[in-house]
Amino acid sequence: MGNGGSVLFGRARLILISRVISNLGSKPQTKEVEMETVVKNIKELVGTDLKGFSIVEMTEVYRVNDDGRKSVSLGFFQNSDIAAAFAGVQSDANWHKTWTAMVLTDGTVGYVISDGVSVKLFDDKTEAVEIKKKALAKLSPAERALFGFK
Repeated sequence: MGNGGSVLFGRARLILISRVISNLGSKPQTKEVEMETVVKNIKELVGTDLKGFSIVEMTEVYRVNDDGRKSVSLGFFQNSDIAAAFAGVQSDANWHKTWTAMVLTDGTVGYVISDGVSVKLFDDKTEAVEIKKKALAKLSPAERALFGFK
């Protein structure tokens, strides 16, 4: 990639960083809205050279509301002991919690990519063949003959 690509990627980083910073003081979001935001931000990376990014286990420090639910994220730390200490020295420490997450990061900006739930990955070609077999099995012999299947 030429120098122009680096400048473009650098500009994209700055835009994403500014979005993250502007959201720090925003109203608490529901889990659904928060996930939509994460997905939207990750979609911006589709097709982008991810050189310099890696997946790192990090510890998030967040504030909880009266119901004990996450209300706002304060940030992520690579060292869980530092994260716990940071949460503990807050003036309202009882309202701060931590959890571990997998984060795609380049050290400047990061995206949470896991909530502890693994996903099942399918082989598209294998599944397409199985779907076609099931669809053909639903056809009558006359319909198969009409479509050129025997």
